[in-house]
Amino acid sequence: AAVVGAETTPLVAYLAGFGLVQMAIAGGIALGAARIWNIIDAEALQPRLAGAVVAGVGLAFLVETVEGMIFPAM
Repeated sequence: AAVVGAETTPLVAYLAGFGLVQMAIAGGIALGAARIWNIIDAEALQPRLAGAVVAGVGLAFLVETVEGMIFPAM
């Protein structure tokens, strides 16, 4: 709704900045993953990835629970 009728220049600047930030985040993650992949051997990497998946699921559950406490009507 806020985009309708907006001037082109600020909209393009916002989208360009958003795209650059997303590209920087993805690049940083890719570099970090490449470093980890080269440092850790394959046998040690599998349990760590499993732990990361479990931690990610737990974090998602925690965020949903806290969000439910903050916004109970939704």
